[in-house]
Amino acid sequence: MITLLFDPVTDIVSELPLPKHRKDVDLNNIAQINATGAAALNTPSGWSGLTTTSMAGGLRIGWVYSNLHNVADGLAPGRSQDGFEFASKDIPGIGTAQLTGHSPVPMFPAEGPTGELAKEFAPIEQNDYVSRNAAVPAIPVPTPFDPAVVLGSIQAQTHLWIGMSLLDPVFSAQLDRYFLSAISAYRLNQPKVGKKEIQTVRELIKKEQPDLGRDEEHESDKSQEKNDDRKSALIDRLAARVLDFDLEYVTKRMDGDD
Repeated sequence: MITLLFDPVTDIVSELPLPKHRKDVDLNNIAQINATGAAALNTPSGWSGLTTTSMAGGLRIGWVYSNLHNVADGLAPGRSQDGFEFASKDIPGIGTAQLTGHSPVPMFPAEGPTGELAKEFAPIEQNDYVSRNAAVPAIPVPTPFDPAVVLGSIQAQTHLWIGMSLLDPVFSAQLDRYFLSAISAYRLNQPKVGKKEIQTVRELIKKEQPDLGRDEEHESDKSQEKNDDRKSALIDRLAARVLDFDLEYVTKRMDGDD
């Protein structure tokens, strides 16, 4: 792997605010913007960090391997690399991680394929990466903190997961009832009721993913394969972990305000 990109990301902590839309980019200060974005990332040796605007709105965050000399450069298959880090005040949703390998762009004699073959090949050239679902900052947290607003944003985020095949639509509708009840409770200044409804959602998703709290890095291959083979889960493991984290965050913020 020679590039790792996350797209979109709502925001990251940086010395200066980073533009979130192309129309907001000041070309006269582009060098400063790029330097500010790169400085906001922790980057391993041999890699370069970068930030730019996402076509979806928000940020496109990534790292590119800097020293390419042969096919062994970058992050080799089966190996790991730590040190790719950034901070955000937003809480996670699920976005896309794009991973690009060190392989040459196909070269063709003359002008290359034409006709129907060219139409088929063009998307491959444009999307020459492997994509994976990833937890990324996707839900802004307002100041002052408003649990009803944050829960509404979390609920909206879960609706996106249905189209990503990460959440069963019937199960989503079941969760919605508790979301709406919790949102209403906080708006009516009934935090105990809101907390109870949040806890119910957490119990429902943990019923679907009972190993939710287990650290994946320390799971055995056998345990992971068993989890991957689960066909009956109504919510994907990653989605469940993200949702549980976000709901716990709301609960802790409200406990801290008591």
